[in-house]
Amino acid sequence: MGADLPGADLPGGGPGPGSGEAAGASAGGGTGRVTLSRTPDAAWLRRYQRVGEPGPHVLNVLSTGPSVWFASIRGEGEVPVAIGRCVVDARWAGFMAVEVDPAYRRRGLARAVMAALAGRALEEGASAAWLQVERGNDAARALYDGMGFGVHHLYHHFRAS
Repeated sequence: MGADLPGADLPGGGPGPGSGEAAGASAGGGTGRVTLSRTPDAAWLRRYQRVGEPGPHVLNVLSTGPSVWFASIRGEGEVPVAIGRCVVDARWAGFMAVEVDPAYRRRGLARAVMAALAGRALEEGASAAWLQVERGNDAARALYDGMGFGVHHLYHHFRAS
């Protein structure tokens, strides 16, 4: 999916404060603040659903890129209720690993994470964005459609048998 990144269309009106925090949606009893960081901390990695215990190769892949940002929204426990990652490369911002604890879904947390990351990407000069979403993830597709993303192309993964 791809989209332009016009700042006026972002929830929250664009980039967050330079302090590394941006306004976000409420996460239930938490403050609902999106925290941005250059590296994934241990709590971010516990929410990340792609691997069990990430080894150094996973950390290297996650942290590599021209300008990498990690977002998280803390809940009441140690594991964030929502996370996301963005890589900014010149005019392009790539979004990935946007994940929300199932108990906290439908509260605007993914939108808040996306808005904070997009705001940072805009500050760095990005003007277009891309992401990948699985075909059956209807909730994510609805979110991204509402944020101005549209299907660019489809692809398939193949595994050796």
